[in-house]
Amino acid sequence: MLPEAKLILREHLAEIFDFNADGPRMLPFGKWLTAMSRFGLQLRSVAMAHVVRRS
Repeated sequence: MLPEAKLILREHLAEIFDFNADGPRMLPFGKWLTAMSRFGLQLRSVAMAHVVRRS
């Protein structure tokens, strides 16, 4: 995975995971679900970007 993609995914995952404390953040379920849904879509986009053939 590209370093830029990892950085962007980590920034979005930081909404629900505290990397300094190495543990999850205490959030309402709705906020967690929204963040995970967005994170899943981003992961799918990264995966699809690696499948596309370069010209």
